[in-house]
Amino acid sequence: MKIISVKNILLAAGLAGVCVLSAPAQTTTPPATTPPTVKPALPPLPPAIQALVDQFKTNSAALIAARQAVIAQLKGATPDQRKAIIAALQAQNKDLIAQQRALAKQIRDQLRALRKAQKPGG
Repeated sequence: MKIISVKNILLAAGLAGVCVLSAPAQTTTPPATTPPTVKPALPPLPPAIQALVDQFKTNSAALIAARQAVIAQLKGATPDQRKAIIAALQAQNKDLIAQQRALAKQIRDQLRALRKAQKPGG
């Protein structure tokens, strides 16, 4: 019995030694971090385009405020009232949404023309 227990002790000690010896080999240095890339500052927009962007933001904020007001109305409404409120909102905002789409297209077109004009050789 003593031989088996000595073998077990030697085996356990050997395994412990292997684990201790291999542990430092597993540690690695953290990878070098690269500094974040910084994009160059964009030139300011021409006043005409900036005015369109500001108008778009103002209209968008008004649409969001109108939707939030309707959501507040819908919370206590009956199903029939909800349908009427939603239909009124859709009719009211239909023209505003069409104006926003046209304004966004106008902004995109002007920015595209500006990029084309600033492109070297363009």
